Amino acid sequence: MVEYTYCEQGTNPRVEFVSIDNLRPRPPLKPHHDFKSGDKVDTYNDKGSWLEGHITSTLSDGRSFVCYNDPNQKFLFPNEKLRAHHEWIDDHWGPPTQQPKKAEQELFRKGDWVEVSSDVDGYLETWFLAEVVEVRVQGKFKYLVRYKHLLDDNSPKYLEEEIDAQHIRPLAPNTRDGDAKLGLVGKVDTWHIGDCDAKYKLGDRVDAWSLSGWRYAKIIEVQNDNIYKVFLKGDEQEKDNFDPITLRRHYDWVDRKWEIASQGSSCSSDEEYGFAQI
Repeated sequence: MVEYTYCEQGTNPRVEFVSIDNLRPRPPLKPHHDFKSGDKVDTYNDKGSWLEGHITSTLSDGRSFVCYNDPNQKFLFPNEKLRAHHEWIDDHWGPPTQQPKKAEQELFRKGDWVEVSSDVDGYLETWFLAEVVEVRVQGKFKYLVRYKHLLDDNSPKYLEEEIDAQHIRPLAPNTRDGDAKLGLVGKVDTWHIGDCDAKYKLGDRVDAWSLSGWRYAKIIEVQNDNIYKVFLKGDEQEKDNFDPITLRRHYDWVDRKWEIASQGSSCSSDEEYGFAQI
């Protein structure tokens, strides 16, 4: 049982039973700390609690701007109300986990439209359209996204999900919008429409529209009237009757830039691309 120092219940201090898993000693305190941008800190409020954040910038008058989960919201604190953040691990106080390295730093912001992939069976190698709802910093960046075309199974609202940085990327270029230059990204209103004028050949790597998203595929047969049969990666099955409006060229997002997949007879082996032998 614990008695809180600053948390009251009526006119008396609050008293309650607490699991031992939710208890720890007071962290080490330093009388003075020279904070710098990127430092993990705890901020003190008038209710006697500490909240984890990180320094975004410091002022010469002994105050610092602190950010929590949303990088667009920053709060100014006097340094007297900050302490260096420590982690209680294996019954010892350790240094704080590091802020994301430069290569991992924030790429997307709240309101951005992005493509999101999933590791769920049946959706492997499929990219879905989503909007960034919130940016979260937990050692590495994570993103709360709201899907454009996927509904929540338990409500009529669109599905929201927390995504690691490795499962999120900008909208892929679409040559129908004149975005063939790989520095550009696609557009939200035409994201679900393939390249109507494209002509593909046997062996080309493409994305095929499937289950409200774009799925990595390979052209295995060119039929009459610009109709194609494809093999869907991860699905291990052939699909008929894809026309150019339901196909787009396949791009890979590598080191924050777009790379177009090798096409046709110049492709690397099926094993390298993850396709089973056909």
